[in-house]
Amino acid sequence: MRVKYLLSEILVRLLLLLAFFITEFMYPHHMDILSGLTSDYDAESRRDAQLIPTHILFPAVITLPLLIFFVSNILKGHSFVKIDEILAISGALLLNGVLTNVLKLSIGRPRPDFISRCMPVSPVWDAEPTCSGTASTFEEGYKSFPSGHSSWSFSTLVFLSLYLAGKFKALSQFKLRLPQLLLSLTP
Repeated sequence: MRVKYLLSEILVRLLLLLAFFITEFMYPHHMDILSGLTSDYDAESRRDAQLIPTHILFPAVITLPLLIFFVSNILKGHSFVKIDEILAISGALLLNGVLTNVLKLSIGRPRPDFISRCMPVSPVWDAEPTCSGTASTFEEGYKSFPSGHSSWSFSTLVFLSLYLAGKFKALSQFKLRLPQLLLSLTP
């Protein structure tokens, strides 16, 4: 019975991973940019200036939960991370990635650096500009909202807060244990 459960859980995660990569490379809806608001999307200096780059974010949202699982289990006398904990965080992160990508594709809001990505041929701004930049850079320019970095961070930290609340039994048996609850909210 446990093997069937694990196989079904792994299959769901593989399907979510496939959906994530498919939606990652799809073309988004193009939200209209009104000609009077083009200055809102001309922030060339913001391009590629992320506070936490992607190559640091992804390892952080994966290793931080694993580290907390490991420390939590060590304190309980176990020397390993449980498979259910790995399944839970991987499911949360993959579902977050798919939902964020679907929203990005549906909304199609331009990034703040959209005009510098587009490099318009004409100074006259139409609803659908003629761009001289590469197609992939242009299409990525329409994937501003919701923020992928924010959603990955948020889902990891909410998951860890709920995990710690459960480990500390902060809300068990209809009793509020304020110190444990406050400790579980530290992420």
